[in-house]
Amino acid sequence: MRRDLLLLLIFLFSAATAHLQPIDSMERVLRKNDMKVTDRIKLLNQLARDISFINPIKSVDFGQEALRLSQQENDMLGKAYAYRNLGSAYSNFGSFYLTMDNLQKAKDLFTELNDSAGIASCYISLGHIYRKLKNRPEELKNNRLAFEIFSRLGIPERIGVTAHNLGETYFYTGAYQLSLALTRKAIVINDSIHNLAVLSSCYKVMGKIYAERNQLDSAEIFFGKVLEISKALGEKSQKIATIESMIGIANVYDRQGFHEKELKMIIYAVDFVRTNNLPDYVENVYTQLIREYLVRNMNEKALAIMAEFKTTKEQINAQQLLEKDKMTAGFIQLFEIEKKNNQLEKENQLQQARVKLRNRIVVIVSAFMLILVILLVMLFRNIRKLRSSYDKLLYQEAVIRDQNKRLEELNANKDKFFSVVSHDIKAPLNSLWSFSNILTNQLDKLSRDQLSRLSQELNRQVETTTKMVDNLITWARLQMKNAEAVPEKISVAEVVYEVSGLYQDIAMSKQIELSIDTCYDCNIWADKNHTAFIIRNLVNNAIKYTPKGGVVYIRAEKDDADRIKITVLDTGNGFDHTVLDKLFSAEPVQSRNGTAGEPGTGLGLRLCYEFARLNHAEITVENEAGKGALFTVFFPSHAPLKEPGSPV
Repeated sequence: MRRDLLLLLIFLFSAATAHLQPIDSMERVLRKNDMKVTDRIKLLNQLARDISFINPIKSVDFGQEALRLSQQENDMLGKAYAYRNLGSAYSNFGSFYLTMDNLQKAKDLFTELNDSAGIASCYISLGHIYRKLKNRPEELKNNRLAFEIFSRLGIPERIGVTAHNLGETYFYTGAYQLSLALTRKAIVINDSIHNLAVLSSCYKVMGKIYAERNQLDSAEIFFGKVLEISKALGEKSQKIATIESMIGIANVYDRQGFHEKELKMIIYAVDFVRTNNLPDYVENVYTQLIREYLVRNMNEKALAIMAEFKTTKEQINAQQLLEKDKMTAGFIQLFEIEKKNNQLEKENQLQQARVKLRNRIVVIVSAFMLILVILLVMLFRNIRKLRSSYDKLLYQEAVIRDQNKRLEELNANKDKFFSVVSHDIKAPLNSLWSFSNILTNQLDKLSRDQLSRLSQELNRQVETTTKMVDNLITWARLQMKNAEAVPEKISVAEVVYEVSGLYQDIAMSKQIELSIDTCYDCNIWADKNHTAFIIRNLVNNAIKYTPKGGVVYIRAEKDDADRIKITVLDTGNGFDHTVLDKLFSAEPVQSRNGTAGEPGTGLGLRLCYEFARLNHAEITVENEAGKGALFTVFFPSHAPLKEPGSPV
């Protein structure tokens, strides 16, 4: 018999060491400084969960650190599990509001994340809190939901926990057969994965079932297994399972008539309660011990135990108050309330701790203070929500204003487009039709010279119409965001002389001089086609609106801001100020003919502005009616930091 018991103890010790190793290993890993924040959050949450019923204070510390890091990293899943673990830990101290508040936050986040395992974990914690409140229907409902979800997900560890919880609930409701079946299932699972802490709780339930059925030998065996596991686990043992098993064995000994064994077990229980600060069991075990001494007429020992009971109860209550105060302070700090009243709260907590040792009335005061703090937290959260809603409203109003502005611009572009299509294209197309009609109907009546002039005029009309259509297509592509800049290093002199060569004949036909002065080492960073388009339009406009015998000046030089400045100056009549204000806007501009009757679309300068914007360039115009116009384009001399296409 002794040999079998020794083998059992060796097996339990080995299993306990295997179970303790992950927790110890995790704590060692946690002390490393090179962990990723997300990995640290997961590890903190796992430790907070695993030691919730072993060391609730440490569990709260892990949970609060996980919550702080999750808020910092905006880790929604980490935050949800931190709230759940904090709620579970707070329940061990009877902090029911903090428990429910944290569990509700966790459940909301898990629901938002569609995390069934997280929701089921919340049901586990709710089952524990309703058990403490002795609300059996709610306890049963939540434990059943947790068991069903984890069974569906197929997670062995959590099935083992929830089967145990539901089995114990069935025991408290008197459904012993259901309790027995589920507890056996939980024992098989937890034994297979060496989860000894939960396994000890399962053995405790089995002991209670057999004790209730008056199968005292079996009850003693299972209660004894709990104590063996507790001894092997030490500080990592399930304290509640251990003390309840001690009380269970004492009751078994009493019913068996083994009163000396009963007395010895009650003494062990008293020592265990005192050592591990278990307030819910102090009165029970001390009362039993006092009764045993009185039955044996050991009055002096009974009196000594009464005195010890009073001292122990005061010490445990004081310790419990300190632990509750610590948790409450941590909870308040998470919501940044402590910034305003930290000193006052500490003074109140210290005063409450001193007074509670002498008078129960202070319990009411403490409860009142706790409710006040909670109300302040709720008020702060509501104010913050209102402020957040107000900021969102302001942002939405700004977005609407921007959208309205953009809509106005699009409408203006639309009006411009239809105006050009309906007016400017119609006229040249009518002219082309007229020329075509004359050539078709009057070909035999026209002389060779007339045919030559008509052909030249027809060619000029086709060229003008083609240029107008090309500008319209380019403008439409810009509005649809299909135009992109392909910047490169460009020689300004090369582009200027290439463009001036295109317009030399046109200028000579109007007896206009093209005066060019450009630096040969000036290079710009821009799209070559866009740059040529801008200079072509500016030179073309200058020639168009300069009278016969005038001069068009084209200059390129470096400015003080390390940019290349290209200027086009004409000696024409300039612009009216009402037209000047609309040159680079989305508003429609009434085009005007050149000095030789050249037609215009009104789109050229708008396209120049769009191409300049795409290339991080800037266009300005100086003008004096009757004295000509001066257009200046500032190009970057090197690649800008921003991508092409962003506003300059």
